[in-house]
Amino acid sequence: MLIELRVADSDLAGQVVALPWLLDGVDIPERDALKGLLGAAAVDALLAGKIMEFPWIVEEVTEAEGSILDRLVGIASSDTDLANQVVSLPWLVDGVTDDERVMFTALSRIATADITLAKEVAALPWFIDDVEEVEWEVLDQVLGIAFRDIDLANQVVSLPWLADEVIDEERVILTTLNRISTTDIQLAKEVAALPWFIDDVTEAESVVIDAFADIAPRDAELAAKVATLPWLADDVGEAESVVVDAFASTGSGDIELMNWAVTRPWLGDGVTRDESATVKRLFSLAGKDPELGGLLMGTTWFNEGVGEAEIDALVRLAFLATSNIELTKHVVGLPWFADDVTEEEGDAIDAIAVMASRNVELTETVAALPWFVDDVTEAESDAINAIAVMAY
Repeated sequence: MLIELRVADSDLAGQVVALPWLLDGVDIPERDALKGLLGAAAVDALLAGKIMEFPWIVEEVTEAEGSILDRLVGIASSDTDLANQVVSLPWLVDGVTDDERVMFTALSRIATADITLAKEVAALPWFIDDVEEVEWEVLDQVLGIAFRDIDLANQVVSLPWLADEVIDEERVILTTLNRISTTDIQLAKEVAALPWFIDDVTEAESVVIDAFADIAPRDAELAAKVATLPWLADDVGEAESVVVDAFASTGSGDIELMNWAVTRPWLGDGVTRDESATVKRLFSLAGKDPELGGLLMGTTWFNEGVGEAEIDALVRLAFLATSNIELTKHVVGLPWFADDVTEEEGDAIDAIAVMASRNVELTETVAALPWFVDDVTEAESDAINAIAVMAY
């Protein structure tokens, strides 16, 4: 090996022979360092000279340092400019930690996928400054994306919130985006192109991205529908995140319900806090019993718009469902519930729920009364409340 090195650069060969650690034998990291020097010299003598200026190359070569030199030769064989760029990194001077080795490995693998992308990564301020665990984990996600789609990887590296530093929340977001790309690369591109994703990512937005990663493997078409909702394009607040998270939290057997919900007109033009809570309760009730979800889907008010009375009714239904699912389905199937829900009817549902928590048999008797089935007036609502109080 030294003969080959002497042919490449006799001065460099003399420097290598003078290295103290050559006197007592050569271990594997030192062998890797020699191979790295030989490879660097074969490609670019200037690069090899820079390596010889590292203090640690003279004192001792660790496994991490030997690995980095091996990776550096791989980079140099593809692009000497990038190799000279990274060999000048300040954190390479004092010695190489394991985190730095992992970071460098990720960069070399990115260079294998796309040299231009690797140059952009190597020019990021936080890559140049020092190395933290969160940073090499981010590079690992970029690498995963790069092997699936270089354009998307370049898009990610150009994100303004990645320019100065990397925080753990950003690592989580890119990890999730990488998960999405494994299932649906087009969806990942659409998510990465959203203005609020490009600008910065809030906690609510992080919830939405995580939800996409959960929905996409179950139904890519549904995920695409959710991604194109108009209110997701500009900004995402708590209400929007609750809705999308509700979609992700719904069981795999409820795809039909999710596809139905996402096409409701009142969900398409923006989401209020009440509407987001309504969607969450719908999915929660459907999760208890798919037939109950189907009955709710058939109501007029759920298709046309959700008012305050209906929102309150869903809260009361959720309470009733904890006691008796069959009774809950009976109430939802009543004609007056399907058309709309008045305040008196909502109070009646509340009373039924309270009654059911104490005496199911009595509640079933009241719920079967003809006047309860047909319609509920104010007087009848008061009567049910009175019975509920007595039962309690």
